[in-house]
Amino acid sequence: MYRIVKETNQLTGRVEYIIERYVNYFFYRKWTRDLDIEGVSGNVGGFTLEEAQRKLAIIKSGEITTKEVV
Repeated sequence: MYRIVKETNQLTGRVEYIIERYVNYFFYRKWTRDLDIEGVSGNVGGFTLEEAQRKLAIIKSGEITTKEVV
């Protein structure tokens, strides 16, 4: 399960939308920004809601990387 969180920096007024994943182990339940995707470290999201929604759709589809034979 994923969600998009809106973060606003009060000093600069900068808005960022960040994707979080729900982690549910035995007694360990929380939202985390570590999406457990190979090759991706740090926050995933965008500066607009549409950009974050587009990236979330890619994550849910499972096709993170594409390969092309040339």
